[in-house]
Amino acid sequence: MRLNKIIIISLLCLIGGLTNLSAQSSTKDVDIKNETDCEKGQNLGRSLTPTIEAQINTLSRLLSFTFNEPVGTVTITVTNSVGETVASSQCNTTIQPFVQLFVPVVDDTYYIYIGGNKISATGIYTIINGLII
Repeated sequence: MRLNKIIIISLLCLIGGLTNLSAQSSTKDVDIKNETDCEKGQNLGRSLTPTIEAQINTLSRLLSFTFNEPVGTVTITVTNSVGETVASSQCNTTIQPFVQLFVPVVDDTYYIYIGGNKISATGIYTIINGLII
């Protein structure tokens, strides 16, 4: 009887751990850095709410961007480690503050460039064995 309890508890821990691992590995914030005001030629610095927030989800293959301030028309480009463009989009953040791009989720390091007349910014994320690092 005691062995059965140990097996059941072990299975519950394993299932809980796998569920937790799945939740942790499917979505992650991507840090957008080097936000520069192109009109003033200066770094925007860090405020409590960043100008651009990004998040990757490996299950849906979506890279999502939220522009907390309108910065005009920008081009978002995602490249892989060999410099190939894997996703790109242009949007007017004044009327479209939320943008999603379909991106590959194969193991690689991906570079994000966001550029427009008013802002430029960069980001980076890595996928190893299906996990976002």
